[in-house]
Amino acid sequence: FCPHYPGIERITIRSEMSWAGGYVRFKHEPDEIGLTRERLLEDLVVLCGGIESERLLLGDVSTGAAGSDLERVTATARGMVEYGGMGRT
Repeated sequence: FCPHYPGIERITIRSEMSWAGGYVRFKHEPDEIGLTRERLLEDLVVLCGGIESERLLLGDVSTGAAGSDLERVTATARGMVEYGGMGRT
């Protein structure tokens, strides 16, 4: 649903990492020069999707999504506003 986001490379439903039950790895875009506002907003959507999927499947959030995904959402949103000047549409 995010047209500017890289495609999925791998989905794991059972992880070796104790803090995450599974994860999605996206394809790396080697020719990417900087990030557009649309792409950064899609980053936020994908990260929040990880948190919401845990709520739907587990009935709660775990240290996997709630910890790392929420930290990344916060850092990305802050960076967009503070460093990228993307606070307004």
